[in-house]
Amino acid sequence: MLILLQLRPFLVTCLFLFAPQAAFAHGDAPSTCKNLYGASVTSLVIDAAGKRINVTKAKKPKFRVPLNGSYVVTATLKVADKSNAGNTEPGTTWFGHTAYGFGQGRCTDPVKPGQDLLQKFEVTLPGNANPKGATTDVEFYLDGEGQSFAWTVIWAGKAKK
Repeated sequence: MLILLQLRPFLVTCLFLFAPQAAFAHGDAPSTCKNLYGASVTSLVIDAAGKRINVTKAKKPKFRVPLNGSYVVTATLKVADKSNAGNTEPGTTWFGHTAYGFGQGRCTDPVKPGQDLLQKFEVTLPGNANPKGATTDVEFYLDGEGQSFAWTVIWAGKAKK
């Protein structure tokens, strides 16, 4: 009994260290997508502060966005000819990004084999960022294809009215 009492702080510490930790991700996991299809990025364009940036051709571009502004990401995905299950029934594909400082995954709307799928989303200053200015490194990625694209956003100043 005395040994157990002496080991108690150690056991409590081990319990804390090896307890499940919260994941820093939101949205859908690829495993939750119905009849998942692979995809590849054929185009990834960002519209920010009146400029258009082709991320598929630029190597990790860096751009400025006003603190009270936003930017729009438009990705064209080429859906595989067969789903991961080997069929050609309608399904979904998956992409993720880290625009808000954590992984954000998303199952797309239904897709058909070989389809060109347009995905568009708007990004504003992350809520956990310094309201006086921040720099965020962002990655856009797909499940299973190994394709990823990165960019850096400098959030500074106010948009002209």
